[in-house]
Amino acid sequence: MPITVDKSLQVKGTSIKAESTTQFIQKYLGSPETVYDKSVLQSSAMEREQAFGNLYNQEGLAGALRPPYMPDQMAALVESNNALQPCIDAIVTNVDGTGFEVVAAEDVEEESVPEDLTIRLKKFFEQPWPNVSFLAMRKQLRKDIEVTGNGYLEVIRNLAGEIALVRRMDPYITRIMRMGTDSYLEEIYSPTLGIKVQVAVNRRRYVQYLFGKLVYFKEFGAPMQLDKITGKWEDAGIGNGFDPNRMATEVIHFTANKHWELPYGIPRWVPQVPSVIGSRQAEEFNLGFFNAGGIPPLLIIIQGGEAADDVEKAVKDLFYSAGPHKNIAAVLQVQGTSGTIDEPGAVRVTVERFGSEKQKDSMFQNYDVACEQKIRRSWRLPPLFTGSAESHNFATALASYRVAEAQVFSPSRDEFDEIITNTLLRDIVGDKIKSLVRFRSMPIVARDMDLQIKGLQLAQLAMAITPEELIDNLNEVTGLDITAATPEERKGLVAEQVPPTLPGQESGATPPFGSDQIQGYAPGPKDGGTVALDKRAAKGEVDTIDAVGETIAEAIKANGGGVARRVLFDSVGWMGRLDSQKRDKLGRSVAKRLFACCPGEEDAAGKLAEAFIYSQAAE
Repeated sequence: MPITVDKSLQVKGTSIKAESTTQFIQKYLGSPETVYDKSVLQSSAMEREQAFGNLYNQEGLAGALRPPYMPDQMAALVESNNALQPCIDAIVTNVDGTGFEVVAAEDVEEESVPEDLTIRLKKFFEQPWPNVSFLAMRKQLRKDIEVTGNGYLEVIRNLAGEIALVRRMDPYITRIMRMGTDSYLEEIYSPTLGIKVQVAVNRRRYVQYLFGKLVYFKEFGAPMQLDKITGKWEDAGIGNGFDPNRMATEVIHFTANKHWELPYGIPRWVPQVPSVIGSRQAEEFNLGFFNAGGIPPLLIIIQGGEAADDVEKAVKDLFYSAGPHKNIAAVLQVQGTSGTIDEPGAVRVTVERFGSEKQKDSMFQNYDVACEQKIRRSWRLPPLFTGSAESHNFATALASYRVAEAQVFSPSRDEFDEIITNTLLRDIVGDKIKSLVRFRSMPIVARDMDLQIKGLQLAQLAMAITPEELIDNLNEVTGLDITAATPEERKGLVAEQVPPTLPGQESGATPPFGSDQIQGYAPGPKDGGTVALDKRAAKGEVDTIDAVGETIAEAIKANGGGVARRVLFDSVGWMGRLDSQKRDKLGRSVAKRLFACCPGEEDAAGKLAEAFIYSQAAE
């Protein structure tokens, strides 16, 4: 008889009623049957999308555009995935958490920017909304952009049309209205013609659902008035005037990646949604596997018979352990198909062990790693920025940061800076033709102190930097707080200094510093001074590095003089023949005689002393 599958299963002439998956699970897992109430139930709670539903269905100017990806769903995926949040935090910290400043625009002198304007802009960005700084507002805005693909800033003006306040808008309850066919004439400056021209412009409107009502907004810079209650242009007046209580505020719209058709933005990680969901499901599968106790340690198979109830319970109790680490044996009974009424079939008991499989690690580990890499590639972030720093050293970490700064962080900052400059700053300054000031985000610079000090040395040798500038830059590089002394102060310090006894001189025979006798102990290729020091060092009488460091320090304090300059000039050549450890030791030896170093700053002060040696030798 053929086997067919329809509303019933026919196997060897026996009709078996087909069951749904839910019914099958309930039947064979012992779950109670579900009892359904025939009455119709309906919820009275309103969903957010129901509030915008009427707007979505309307055509033309009165209609709103449905987002390609619902913001609430995007936020839920971010909260449930273990790779999205670290990537978003890295973007927020390195793009918008670095600080900012308002500086003169390009080709504009700093002196030409009025001081009162600088102070006004500084106060505005310190607190554009009560108790909220622009830095905190900007970081939250960036999070909105990366999570939902869209970010909104509301701009509030006074009755004179001046920007008074700025705040972040909730992107989860904000929608974009259709453009419509109405256009209005606006005067726009043409850089090519050098004059203002009239252009017919269509302006965008936005809408929010808030507390059971719709509130409308207009695009930033739109000169027409918009009724925030009805959403109509130039129709919010009472009598011949315009009611200020119904004036719509303005919106600056930011996007991550532009949608190919709609004016909405889409999150950068949208192409990786399968990896986002798959990674979560893999983790939930492992969690369920662990909660269920994993694979049973034993599977007892009874073939051709049936164990008594008390025997089966005793076997299970023998291998059962309560608590979070479950451990239970499974008993599988297979009814016999052999034998007759007079002679029953043979009964066989088989025990299968799965102890080794039970102890294995969680599954889908490689899949989870691959999902994390795909998600991270949405932002082109190196692994270092999401906490994967196990395989990095200083060189690879520095290279990763420089690549991310050049390819990811800096372009995002530049885009944001351009929008703020062309909207808020130009409006506040009243600069409609040429930018007077610009908004500039501060970068995060990964500094190599050795390279910076070498650069300062080259600048000093080329006479391209003053001693005061050298001190300022060295303080910034090394973290020290050294004040540059004037030439008069240096001479006074030298006059008060009692020169110590130089190595190799007889006791009580110390000449004034600067005489020719110092050359016998100066590091130079002609007089062989270091040879004499090395011989005494071999006998344990002096330390060559420390003795030379003392000589160099005194030559620096002399602030000029033929002998002192010769000592410093020869020192540069002698230092070039030392290895890095001895050169660092020499720098520390000179530094402790020149600076008052705090504990822990000896190395930095040593680098500073090396820079002094090169700079003084060049003079």
